[in-house]
Amino acid sequence: MAQARLEFAVSLCGELTESSPDEYHRIFEKISRSPKEVEGRKEAARRMRIPYDPDMGIHVQDDVFLTRAGWD
Repeated sequence: MAQARLEFAVSLCGELTESSPDEYHRIFEKISRSPKEVEGRKEAARRMRIPYDPDMGIHVQDDVFLTRAGWD
């Protein structure tokens, strides 16, 4: 979910940059952010790894999730 939210935010910034560049810069000044941060978020989303078990067809919490003992 974090990856999807980061990608969505980056996408919105891209749309705003194209449709209203002045508004984009005004908003970023107001919230004390820089366009460079958008690139950082884009890179963070790109580097995220979502563990997946193809045998079970599920995304697992982490690499050792399926080796843990079950709870009652």
